[in-house]
Amino acid sequence: MRAARRTFSEMKPRTRFVIKTFNKISPQGLERFRPEMYRIKPGEDQPPVAHAIMLRSHKIQDSDVPLTCRAIVRCGAGTNNCNVPRMTELGIPVFNTPGANANAVKELVLCGLLMASRGIYEGAAHMVQLHKDGTAHERIEKDKAMFGADSASVSELFRASSCVDGVVAIIRESTRLVSERRRFRDGVRATQVGASSRARRSVSSV
Repeated sequence: MRAARRTFSEMKPRTRFVIKTFNKISPQGLERFRPEMYRIKPGEDQPPVAHAIMLRSHKIQDSDVPLTCRAIVRCGAGTNNCNVPRMTELGIPVFNTPGANANAVKELVLCGLLMASRGIYEGAAHMVQLHKDGTAHERIEKDKAMFGADSASVSELFRASSCVDGVVAIIRESTRLVSERRRFRDGVRATQVGASSRARRSVSSV
């Protein structure tokens, strides 16, 4: 009896793929590499064999890329530290991961908006100076009004927030259009497959 066909993920390779990493890569991401198929090796260990390289800000050199390397992944949006022209000459594709740090960017944007509109940094620096002068206790209540939000800064924050909302709306609409196009494409393919199957059945019945 013929054995059932196994998928690639179900096959156990004779040798595991080696992933060479530079910088600090999230453990949650590295956990997606199944240990029976992959081995994670830090770049500092200089593994002699590596089938792929993952990095963040490390500026890659030719000496970092072994002959066995088949792909380089930049954990971020930019690839300026990966020397793409040189890697292209070597036949090694370079991938990036745009959007992977979207949550961190979102939090930093909101943090920047609030700090700029409320004068948080300036207030903290002023308090440091007051403590140095020994006058913080008697001046804290009086001076804190210097860094309160005025109507102009609140209005500016509202406009900035509206801009962010607009960008989010554009992304949401773009995602919807892409999803609709994919559903349409899948529907066309299903129709073509169905028509082809019916045509084969009609020919075989003749």
